[in-house]
Amino acid sequence: MAGAGACVRAQPGGEAGSPFLPPAGLAAGGAKPASNPYELTGSSTTSRETKVCIFDAKAKSSHWIAIGGEFGDIRVVSYDPASDLAVIDVHGSRMSLGMRKAVVSEQPLLASAPIPVPASPQVLSKPAVQPAQGVQPVQPQSAETAKQEREARMLVSDLLDIGMQQRKAAEEAKKREQEAQQAAKPN
Repeated sequence: MAGAGACVRAQPGGEAGSPFLPPAGLAAGGAKPASNPYELTGSSTTSRETKVCIFDAKAKSSHWIAIGGEFGDIRVVSYDPASDLAVIDVHGSRMSLGMRKAVVSEQPLLASAPIPVPASPQVLSKPAVQPAQGVQPVQPQSAETAKQEREARMLVSDLLDIGMQQRKAAEEAKKREQEAQQAAKPN
């Protein structure tokens, strides 16, 4: 148990790599690793502007920069959302950055330990959880039933809201009445 807290790391170049990493020699986009120190890692469009997220590999940081805006030496010239392609200008050098695409690769299945099977057939025939008496299995709802239930919930919500408004109005009326009685009393 002395080594229970030890950290285990996959060694690069080993036979068994991480199933979460792309195949050896391939970047996440499926191409050879790029020498470009900048990556397009995201985009966000609002009613006012579009921003792109540029990752600076040297600084190991990313920045959200508006189209036409700049951060430090990086200026975003344009962005095409249809092709996920941004054009940036760094120190007068123009670069075209494409969004990395996720790649799913087939990995061999890991062998697992065998599952022990009980020797007694009685154990297998008895369900682990007994169904409750009188409980029917849940049936999928039809679209009409779902619509009726939604309308019923909305009606109850509206009725509760109206009741709260009436209660508040009654409390305010009672308070005004008490204030009028206090003002009418001779001191």
